[in-house]
Amino acid sequence: MLNYQWGLLQLPAPEALPALEVAAAQRGPQQAGAARLLGILQVGQFTLLDLTLPLVELSEWPHAERLLSQLVEQDGLNSLAYAYRGYVRAQQGDSNARADLETANALEPFNALPYFLLGLVEREAENFGPSLDAFNSAYLLASDNPAIVAELANAYQINGDLPTAAEWFTVATTLAPEDARFVALRAAFYAENAYALGPEGEGIAYLRQVAADFPTNAHILTSWGWAQVQQGELAAAETALTEAWRLAPTDPRVRYFVGVWQERQNQIAAAIEHYSVVVETENPYREAAQTGLERLLGRLN
Repeated sequence: MLNYQWGLLQLPAPEALPALEVAAAQRGPQQAGAARLLGILQVGQFTLLDLTLPLVELSEWPHAERLLSQLVEQDGLNSLAYAYRGYVRAQQGDSNARADLETANALEPFNALPYFLLGLVEREAENFGPSLDAFNSAYLLASDNPAIVAELANAYQINGDLPTAAEWFTVATTLAPEDARFVALRAAFYAENAYALGPEGEGIAYLRQVAADFPTNAHILTSWGWAQVQQGELAAAETALTEAWRLAPTDPRVRYFVGVWQERQNQIAAAIEHYSVVVETENPYREAAQTGLERLLGRLN
């Protein structure tokens, strides 16, 4: 870990190479990130933005901000640098975040990225109306981008407009029908909102189809299994949920819904074990798992 952090501190200088080489050879949570950054450095020809994007994906916010600030100093008209720095600053609670995003919009008003990042920032701040507005603006500038469409769908979902969300999730998967990321998002929408899961519903039909099309995707299988549980088909759900658990044994979402399934079958000890795993980390299912854990422990006392 020390080699990894030292390597990050040295970026973008060549002095980062030795430390990242050691970190990339060591097993641990930093190995993949170190290997990715090392690969960029070893190519020889790279930009600061090339190094910054992996740092953003790795949530290495201070290091990403440092490189983006260097890029802004080198090129004060680089809208991408301002846009990403605004997003990175928002992750750290910096009040200058929106000013950077506004600067990015002013420099390149027909670029969808600043609006897209603003949508993410507003959503994280629980400003759901402004978030939806930002994603709509991004869509108007890049209507063929499935990532923007998927976030627009998610924004409508958060704002409680499920029919419109369903329409946009469908558009996202139409734009990228083979991309499991968008398929999984649409599947989760139907399953977790119990939307259109009746015998003739579009949701249940879609889930059945994509579970067959993506048999090794744990999140899609979890959505299919959870939909079956909600229909009272506990035995049928076992195939999808146990396979999802086998494919992703530590995934909080998988473990949570497997736990719910086992609780509904009155397998209390097994459900407690799954809920206990989920509450150990920060994830969207932690609170529900904690409630389930307290409920089951109360039944035992």
